[in-house]
Amino acid sequence: MEREESKNNGGFPEPLGGAAVRLVRAEHDGCGAATRVRLPQVLDATAVRRVVCDGCHEPFDADQVLDVGVVHPPRANHARPRRLGAHEHAWRYVSAPLAAAMVVGALVLIQHLG
Repeated sequence: MEREESKNNGGFPEPLGGAAVRLVRAEHDGCGAATRVRLPQVLDATAVRRVVCDGCHEPFDADQVLDVGVVHPPRANHARPRRLGAHEHAWRYVSAPLAAAMVVGALVLIQHLG
């Protein structure tokens, strides 16, 4: 049984996610539809010989293919976290004990008023 992802890529398995992809276009003379195939960057466009048409879903021999080019995936934003300033660094350590002290103070106040 053919995998669903292969039907959407001209019968070829999808390249690994996050890798550069070579786009190849093949036209089916039988129905006139164009099928786009995504290949790993290292493969040449001439590797595409038999394609499953996106239009009529019939396999056909791709006599001529057009190498559209290589597409690089968008880079994930792995920027280093920004450095905290001196006052921000101090606030980070003071805020938790300060919040705890405020909660205790509020509880003591509630007990004396009640």
